[in-house]
Amino acid sequence: MQTVTIDQITESLRKLPADKLIVVYDFISYLAARETEQLLRETTRGGAPIVVLLPMVEYERLVAYHRRKAAFHDFARNLGREVEKRGLSEEEFMTDLEQTKREVFAEQYGRPA
Repeated sequence: MQTVTIDQITESLRKLPADKLIVVYDFISYLAARETEQLLRETTRGGAPIVVLLPMVEYERLVAYHRRKAAFHDFARNLGREVEKRGLSEEEFMTDLEQTKREVFAEQYGRPA
């Protein structure tokens, strides 16, 4: 089986238009959900879940991580839908994003010298 790096995937994604990115994102979300379901099936014995003892601090970090991850996925999906709704090409979106980054930087740190 051929191996692929995240950098290779990222480079390929940069070449796709916004409407295709939404399709890719939906597919990746589907695969991630299946992977989670598979993991849950593998971590059960006879239908009973396996118990893991964690310090409360670690458990709270894990829960917070999953909440942040879910919030990011929601944000990314909504952003993709908005980009598609506005009919922006990837190039237009990236140009707008770069301009917005410059404006935020200037607002936060002042104009570059």
